[in-house]
Amino acid sequence: MLPKLSAQRHLNAVSMGGFGGGGSKGTQESKAKTPKPGDITAKQSWELFRQLRDSDKVQATTVFARLPDDDAKWLNVGGVIVEAPGNRQQAVNQNKRLILEHAARLHPRLALRSRELVCGFIETGEAPGEVVYLTKCDVPPELRSGFQGLPDIKSGMYMIQGGIKAR
Repeated sequence: MLPKLSAQRHLNAVSMGGFGGGGSKGTQESKAKTPKPGDITAKQSWELFRQLRDSDKVQATTVFARLPDDDAKWLNVGGVIVEAPGNRQQAVNQNKRLILEHAARLHPRLALRSRELVCGFIETGEAPGEVVYLTKCDVPPELRSGFQGLPDIKSGMYMIQGGIKAR
């Protein structure tokens, strides 16, 4: 009889398929996975960046992140590009979530305080310009901009291997 009891317990555990299942969990998951209007994936943004860089009517800038501490150093995260008539500030605002997520990925010491990170960019485009804090602005829904982060070997993000994008 003892073997039957163990077998029965095993079958119950397997049939639970994880943590019991069922209930209203499905509706909660579908709500959580529904993208907000204007949300763009890292891959979509990178592909748009790569398309726009060959255009004549674009502006580009280097983007940075840091902790809000007064003595914190700006850390380079990558770059954004925007198609005219958009501007750099709008492009950075549109890609801010991707920029800060990538900053925490690139610089693990920032990950513990990732919700506190602030974003910066060079208003004139490229170095040696001064990094300025990003301030909110209106971003038109038709704005075409993309973000390309610095390559991250650990995650494979923004890496090109053998001429093929890794992610």
